[in-house]
Amino acid sequence: MVTPQVSRRQFVGGASAVLALMGVGGLAGCGGNGGGSGSAGSAGAYGIELGDELTIISMITNATFTPVNASAGFDKVVLHALFDSLFQFDADGNMQPMLAESYEQDGFDVTIKIRDDVAFTDGNPVTADDVVFSFDVYENDPVNGPYIRTYISGIEKVDDTTVLVHSLRDDELWKNVITEYLYIMEAATYDAEDDYSSSAPTGSGAYTLESVDEARTVTLAANEDYWGGAPEFKTVHVQAPVDSSTALVALQNGEANLVTQIALTAVSTAREDPNLEVSTFASWSQQLLGICVGDQPFRQAIFHAIDRQRILDICNEGEGEPAQDMFAKKVMGDLAGCVEFTGYDLDLAKEYIAQTEMDLTQTFTITTPDAADVAQCIQEDLAQIGITTEVAAVDMNTFSQALIDKTAQMFVSAFGTDMLTPDSFEELFLAEGSFYYFPVSDELRQKVADMLAIPSIADRRELVIEIMEDMVEEAPIVPLYDKNNFDVYTKGLGGVLPSSSATYAYYLGDFTNEQK
Repeated sequence: MVTPQVSRRQFVGGASAVLALMGVGGLAGCGGNGGGSGSAGSAGAYGIELGDELTIISMITNATFTPVNASAGFDKVVLHALFDSLFQFDADGNMQPMLAESYEQDGFDVTIKIRDDVAFTDGNPVTADDVVFSFDVYENDPVNGPYIRTYISGIEKVDDTTVLVHSLRDDELWKNVITEYLYIMEAATYDAEDDYSSSAPTGSGAYTLESVDEARTVTLAANEDYWGGAPEFKTVHVQAPVDSSTALVALQNGEANLVTQIALTAVSTAREDPNLEVSTFASWSQQLLGICVGDQPFRQAIFHAIDRQRILDICNEGEGEPAQDMFAKKVMGDLAGCVEFTGYDLDLAKEYIAQTEMDLTQTFTITTPDAADVAQCIQEDLAQIGITTEVAAVDMNTFSQALIDKTAQMFVSAFGTDMLTPDSFEELFLAEGSFYYFPVSDELRQKVADMLAIPSIADRRELVIEIMEDMVEEAPIVPLYDKNNFDVYTKGLGGVLPSSSATYAYYLGDFTNEQK
């Protein structure tokens, strides 16, 4: 497959045309260096004026500005401003060339031609050596290195503007991994001894790092020589996260112009505000219940006892629909709808619970790091079939430790990214030696092993479907609903991709002032 080069402005223009936006409402009092770019009520047809500065409230505090120090904590909003990748997300979450001019895939090997009109902010050209260097440094990161090596075994230089990617899969998931993780840094100026807590490696991005204060508010300055065109907003302030209510007021007051991945609790108010826009995106993530205990009738009873629509009504303000696939639709791709199942059916649940050999006099624990309200709905549903539960709302570290220690009996959380496919989900949950310890049959685990032994992803298709059918029968997980993600921003701010709320990749150099 060969993909031709398109200009960055053409790409962004096409994406902007399909933005699914709704009027939204605001937040309060988040101050910060530079503040928002205007004040409420001063922009004529627009209630909040946009100038040449933006303020963004992020969801992660910037502790470092190198993309290869994951343990220190970095913010992708800032990283995508400082560095470019070979590919980028479009409005729908698909991959498009960025620094890549074209690519051609032959099985597990991908040849990528790099644009020859791109320079780092110090004026030096971006070359294949920088791409290989950036991958090698990232691969050696103790946190993320092992993960990226499950997808890509290496990248090598072919010539000054060409690299060869060695993928471990013959589909295009390598492209997602590169887009998510491979920020291109200049090899010649990178200092491995620097923790980059107050400076950044040299990138080719639309912005440079101007300053960071004690509150870790980051100020970015436009790269006027950016290969994609000089950014319209000359200064961008990225503030550390605050709660959604506070962030919403800051938006309404004009003290902030974009809040990333805002909580659903603030969205309804935002939608009623004529000065704000809400971007909604159906993500790759699905809210689910994991069942790590019990025989098959016990798990099947739970599968059918949960009223998914009730959960949506109570916990999700009616947004979305009950899950109809074992994984999120965006993860399922063209396999969506291939495996049908009966969801909520209380009579069927009672038939299954009558067959269980589990001791129903005990109390089972539902552990969750972020969905106590969903867990409480499940608790009430399970009580109707004689299963007594308690909800343990814990932090993420405690949640992870419960899984590591294999003490979690049931858990509620959201699972799914653009880097997962049905077969990789099956491997994640059910492969021998998996982090998860669902009590499924040896026959099901063997099917997963047989599936993984098939080199070509396309050739796995029928077995992948069969495994999902078995998952419906053995019920290690209960899919609840696909999650939506939301961004809220000042009306008239253009170039905010709907997919950004799910990918957390924002291309600030493409933002435009549509108020002009």
